[in-house]
Amino acid sequence: MLLDRYLGYLLAAGTPQRVPFPLRSTWVVPVQLTYPGCRLISEVGIVVVDETMGEVVAWTSPQEMYQAAERLYQEHKEEIGTAFNPDEADCPETLQRI
Repeated sequence: MLLDRYLGYLLAAGTPQRVPFPLRSTWVVPVQLTYPGCRLISEVGIVVVDETMGEVVAWTSPQEMYQAAERLYQEHKEEIGTAFNPDEADCPETLQRI
């Protein structure tokens, strides 16, 4: 898959949204940054899939998604570190949806 190949296991596909066009419809799929033990952190990009062909036709560049993920990590690294603490039952409240 596109996400695995370029950006690894911390990204997940969100809920697709169908976008109808007169000639051809597409699905816009948000790319979301996640961390083990945490819920969604934030959207870092999109992937657009042609409905008829089932092919990826547009996307946020892997470099832009990586930069957005790095920026989010830097902003929230203390909370993310806490989420990996075995004494903590859940991801910190601030990371559940930013």
